[in-house]
Formats: sequence, C-alpha cells, structure tokens
Amino acid sequence: MNNRIYAIGDIHGCFRAIKDLIENKIQLSKEDKLIFLGDYIDRGPDSKKVLDHIIDLQNKDYDIVTLCGNHESMLLNA
Repeated sequence: MNNRIYAIGDIHGCFRAIKDLIENKIQLSKEDKLIFLGDYIDRGPDSKKVLDHIIDLQNKDYDIVTLCGNHESMLLNA
C-alpha cells in the first residue's frame, strides 16, 4: 500500500464525526500521515474527546502532525 497523506481541519469538538472519518472512511494505517490543521475545540459538544483521541493516536505511534488553529490560539491567549 502506498503511504497516504491526509489533512483534516475544523473539527470543532465533533468527536463522533472525526472518529468515524479516521476509522471507517480513510481507515488510517501507521504508514499514513495525518495532518490536523487546527480548530479541534469550540462549538461542538466533545472538544476534550477530540483532543484525547488525537493524543491516543500519537501514543499508538501513528504519524500525526498537529497544528494550532485560531480557536486554540484564542483559548491560550485568554
């Protein structure tokens, strides 16, 4: 299988949607690279679950790149 690169942005606390996308739609493998473009939090109901899921993927040695979005910047600056 070829190494694939995916970029996902604007999750906004939608844990079920991002989990379904990663596990069922793209079926992420450890040979793939997944780049998160920020805005993991705010608006949706499950910001903490989104962050926990991303951290869990990193801890399981998936190739994950995380960028800070403007929603994370606003929270850090508050």
